[in-house]
Amino acid sequence: MKRRFVPKQLADSPQSRAKRVVRLPEPRLPRSEPEELLAWQLRAEGLTFDREHRFHESRLWRLDFWFAGARLGVEVDGGGWVAGRHGTGQGIENDCEKASHIAMAGHRLVRVTPGQIKRGEALKWILVALGLRSADTLHRKDCE
Repeated sequence: MKRRFVPKQLADSPQSRAKRVVRLPEPRLPRSEPEELLAWQLRAEGLTFDREHRFHESRLWRLDFWFAGARLGVEVDGGGWVAGRHGTGQGIENDCEKASHIAMAGHRLVRVTPGQIKRGEALKWILVALGLRSADTLHRKDCE
């Protein structure tokens, strides 16, 4: 006759549970191709930034890019030409609410589209917002 192994049942206290349960990292949100391109452009300029920075705890809002020293957030608004989330009435209202909360917290926000990233305009705007480039260079062709 074979004996089965039966584990000993222990009382489940908060301390014993804390030893067994490890907090899992937050899941990485899927990143779009334009976000990856902008990250590459920013790294090529030697800039340091955070990705998916959570700035509002109760709403769980995140910024696509965050420059902590300058208190500057960058949001990539995709799907504008294909009836994506940012192009619907509710999506626009939600984006306005998020941008307003960013302003109320004393931060700055630069919103860009995938086309502006591909053309290099978004990078120029970010450099100006960070004080690394003069605003008068934005519309001159010889500064590219």
